[in-house]
Amino acid sequence: SADKAATSPAAASQPAPTAQPDTQQPEAQARQAEPTFGITPKQFVNNFNKVAKEIDVEQRAKITKTSDASAQLTMSKFYAALLTLDSSGKVTSLMGIASGDGSATSGMEIMTGFLLSIAGVKPNWPPAYRGEVLKALMGKDKQIPKHAVMTKEGIKFSITLSEGVGIIFTAEPEK
Repeated sequence: SADKAATSPAAASQPAPTAQPDTQQPEAQARQAEPTFGITPKQFVNNFNKVAKEIDVEQRAKITKTSDASAQLTMSKFYAALLTLDSSGKVTSLMGIASGDGSATSGMEIMTGFLLSIAGVKPNWPPAYRGEVLKALMGKDKQIPKHAVMTKEGIKFSITLSEGVGIIFTAEPEK
C-alpha cells in the first residue's frame, strides 16, 4: 500500500522542487501587503508636473531609472527622489534627496520640490494642505531641523538634515 501512495495522482501532480531558493515569494508578498498611495511612478510624475505648471515654476519630474521595486526621478539640479513600489507597481513611499548650494535660489527650488512632491502623492489635497505639511516640518526659526515628523490624513511626512547628504524628505502611508 505504500507503493500505491508514492504513485498516486496527488503525489505525482506536486511540482518538482526548484533549484532556486524561494526568497522572492515572501518579499513580493510583503511588498504587496504594504500600504500604497494608489498611484504609479508615471502618475506621480504627471501629478508633480501638473502642479508645477499651475504654480508656474520650471521644475519638472522625470523618471530616470526604474526597476520592479523602485523608480528614480530627477526634478531639478538640487532635488531628486526615489519612489519605492509594491509588487503591482504602486508607490509605497517617496524619499526625496535635496542638496543646495547655499543660495536662496537653491533653497526655494528645494522647498518647491518638497511641495510638488506632496502634490505628486496626494494630488487631490488643496494647496493649503501642502503648505501646512511643510510649515509643520520646519523649525520655529524657519530653518530646516535636524529631524521632524508629522502626519496628515494617514500620510507620514518627515524631513531630516543630514551632514554630507543634504536634506531628506520622506512621505509614506501610515502602516
